Amino acid sequence: MQSMGRLVAFRADASPEIGAGHVMRCLTLAQALQAYGVACVLLGAPSTATWRREIESRGVAFVSLRLEAGALNVEREPSHSGWASWGQEADAAATAAALPRDPDWLIVDHYALDARWERLLRPHAPRIAALDDLANRSHDADLLLDQNLQTAGRYEGLLMSQARRLLGPRYALIRPAFAQARRGATLRGPQLRRIHVFMGGGDVGAPTLAAIEAVSGPALRDAALDVVIGAANRGQEAIARALSGRDNARLHVDTPDMARLMADADLGIGAGGGAALERCVVGLPSVTAPLAPNQEPGLRALEAQGATLVAPSASAADLGSAVEALACSSDRRRRMEEAALSVTDGHGADRVAAALMAEAAGVTVRLARPNDAALLLRWRNEPSVRALSFSQDEITEESHLAWFSRALADPSAVVLIGLVAGRPCGTVRWSVNGDVATASITVAPETQGVGLGSRLLEAARLDPALPGQAQLLHAWVKPENQPSRRLFETAGYAPVSEEPDRVLYARPRA
Repeated sequence: MQSMGRLVAFRADASPEIGAGHVMRCLTLAQALQAYGVACVLLGAPSTATWRREIESRGVAFVSLRLEAGALNVEREPSHSGWASWGQEADAAATAAALPRDPDWLIVDHYALDARWERLLRPHAPRIAALDDLANRSHDADLLLDQNLQTAGRYEGLLMSQARRLLGPRYALIRPAFAQARRGATLRGPQLRRIHVFMGGGDVGAPTLAAIEAVSGPALRDAALDVVIGAANRGQEAIARALSGRDNARLHVDTPDMARLMADADLGIGAGGGAALERCVVGLPSVTAPLAPNQEPGLRALEAQGATLVAPSASAADLGSAVEALACSSDRRRRMEEAALSVTDGHGADRVAAALMAEAAGVTVRLARPNDAALLLRWRNEPSVRALSFSQDEITEESHLAWFSRALADPSAVVLIGLVAGRPCGTVRWSVNGDVATASITVAPETQGVGLGSRLLEAARLDPALPGQAQLLHAWVKPENQPSRRLFETAGYAPVSEEPDRVLYARPRA
């Protein structure tokens, strides 16, 4: 691992009992951070070493903590501490000893660790982020990420007042391959040709076998079947035997092609957790069953949005009944596909990485250059950007290049590119007329929703490229564009006049 530059350390565990979900979503975030030139290290309990090859294949260093089971005061520990019997104080000491140096961020994704552990690590990390799903314990963290589709008020009283909260599937830590598969996908047809089964990395209780049985009836025998399991699955031989009599069935162990397999399927069967959100990114209609109590609230929230059908249990009978309900209705599957696609776009890791790096490195700006044209066109034509623009038509490359050339040559225009640790995150364009400069801002779609806009406006306000005579700053906003209105108000602007189709915001430059 490089000795200089920025470092982010992760604390997460994997085991046959808890699966590898915590480690995998940390690796997804690490991959997004590596795009900023950040070195990453994952610190894990000895059981996590089983996944060392996978961790290191992602360019993340792995350190196995020196932890020994000891007498655990269960009454003082979080409810999920049973398998981690060494206690938080021992864990914190081992983590501190294993850190190669003080990281820019320490990110903890662990149900058995809470504010006590985080406070013990404060001397070793200037910033701590907690990844959580449970909202059942306090955190002494600067940033809290919960990627589940649940109520925002769950963490009241559990966080420091100044802690940043990134809540909801918009911030889901999903591998880039899923967003890529989403871009290349078309809506599924009415035929149920392929079924995808993935019941999580742990597969405790043999739910994969139950899912195979659930689709073994004559009505679904002609559908191709892709069954995915992790290498640590102790029932691999039994699963292979269950599939041996089905010519159109394939068993995939630790597949790197999960996104493609889900995108190619017409129906999915799975559990909760991150995989439920992965299915949403590619719009896969699904039958799901919670394999642990903490999975049920998230699955029920997805079901309430029409994005999945939750079976009462992971038994073959319950899964089979739910599968039958979806298999016999292509209209229901189509509605579920559309609902799932609306849950998340798969760019959550980019957003979280941008939020982390903006805290560590800040937001800067530079003058736009001719080779920025393609990037600005991509941002402008993203549906989420066009929906809030005064002109919602897609812009052609020809017209964009003509406009961009004029803007770069216009002495009354200043086009700035926002940067987080050297990576573009958005743009601000000033149109200067006398002592007034009017701002137009676009935040890159993959970094929206993490507070970069106000930082970008502030950097643009202070940049010396803005002519000195411009002492009054303006911005026009559509009345219904609440995100932009909040953005400018956060940046010190106030509404000063209103027309039928736009509101004028203003602030002094100084």
